[in-house]
Amino acid sequence: MSSKLTTNNNNQDEPSVEHHEILSEPSPPAVEITPTSTAVEVASTPASSTKEPTKAWVAIFQWLPARTPDSDYWWRLTGPHLAAMVQQAGYPLEKQIEALIFHYNWSVS
Repeated sequence: MSSKLTTNNNNQDEPSVEHHEILSEPSPPAVEITPTSTAVEVASTPASSTKEPTKAWVAIFQWLPARTPDSDYWWRLTGPHLAAMVQQAGYPLEKQIEALIFHYNWSVS
């Protein structure tokens, strides 16, 4: 999908606004995670199939207890994404783990 929009105003006091092309990228393949997935299966299936799981995700996933099937599903689905985001943002390992524990206890409980 691409689009280009140019708006020119006749009023000299207002600047013209130009929007450049927006290209959509293909979505990565969906990761199938079920409520019965094991820790090893999920840890070896990162949020993006082209990247390895983060150190924080691997370290924390094996120690957190299972909860309800719904909570576990959402944790296994969103946890790797959060782990990848905080790693890419440059957070130190202990802060990555802290963010994941917060997410586990408050966001998907």
